[in-house]
Amino acid sequence: MKIGIMTFWESQSNYGQILQVFALQTFLEQNGHEAFVIRYKLVAPAARKKTILERVRDFKLTRFVNNRRYKGKKAFEQLKKPRQFDVFKKDYLKFSTGEYQSVPQLVATPPEADVYIAGSDQVWNNSFSVSCEAFLLGFGGQQTKRLSYAASFGKKELDPVTTQLFERHIGKFNDVSVREKSGLEICRKLGVAGTWVPDPTLLFNREEWLKLLGITEQPAAAGKEKHVLLYTLGNSAIKDKRQYIQYAQQTAGQNVVHVSANEDYAGAHYLTIQEWVAAIHKADFIITNSFHGVVFCIICNRNFVVLPNSGHAAGMNERIDSLLGRLDLTDHLMYAFDRERLDKLRMKKINWHPVNQTIKDWQEDALAFFQRNLN
Repeated sequence: MKIGIMTFWESQSNYGQILQVFALQTFLEQNGHEAFVIRYKLVAPAARKKTILERVRDFKLTRFVNNRRYKGKKAFEQLKKPRQFDVFKKDYLKFSTGEYQSVPQLVATPPEADVYIAGSDQVWNNSFSVSCEAFLLGFGGQQTKRLSYAASFGKKELDPVTTQLFERHIGKFNDVSVREKSGLEICRKLGVAGTWVPDPTLLFNREEWLKLLGITEQPAAAGKEKHVLLYTLGNSAIKDKRQYIQYAQQTAGQNVVHVSANEDYAGAHYLTIQEWVAAIHKADFIITNSFHGVVFCIICNRNFVVLPNSGHAAGMNERIDSLLGRLDLTDHLMYAFDRERLDKLRMKKINWHPVNQTIKDWQEDALAFFQRNLN
């Protein structure tokens, strides 16, 4: 079958975003399908110019200082693109010939496919600057099958406006699967049955990932054989962030690799996607606030702690809570800096066998979902 994937793909620094779409496309191709990414670009509506009073009200000193501090790093990234995401996309992803920037454009000239799949990632999170309507697949002919795979709502409950949006479109889906357990309850309230499936990156084990990405040795950027890896995203302020960085730097006998993304410019390492996966694979310990950072720690069977989002982004913690709950790894959540507890987690010997077996069983749910919908 010819399958068009509707998901996020535009990032130049978020490793998980690109790897999740690559994983889904690759899985579909390995199962005999012709999969491509629909080149839908998220274009936010023009923002109304703020008044002086609003600018004073919304001013945040820490953000101002960080923007000044990391202005050079930001300019370097935008100019040089050292992570080479565009190279990866060109080499590893297949795209639609047409490019779309709005729902009306998708409706007017929809990409040709037997099946549309929405997901994975937070494609159903309607709190971003661009509406999630396009990812509800209200375009294309009636004969085109519509599915979601591991779509994330990004929260436990929908607001009334978002509920109405989903009620207009969700009935057109032939089958629905979600990434978080809480998504099942949202589906129930919307009157549809949902299946809880793993993120597409979890459809492959460590050895398969290394082979898919051609990783045969440790990247030079990662330094020594063993290192502490910090991977931080700028989705929200990280509580006690400076203390975690200092902890990593002070860990005896360890080299520190700090990679940051999503408007976080604190990191000093600009790894390619292959180097990022290899750095996790070779790390002795990982500190991150990234969902996909955690996912690849688990895939590579590496010890980690995860720092939850705070403030306006706290709702996005559901994806991590759901994953760690399923795998019985919730003790790796750190809500505040605690050196003694951090030391214990760093030295913890994780029994990876039951974790890997749970993932393997979960993969069967994903396979069953595709088999009943793509045969």
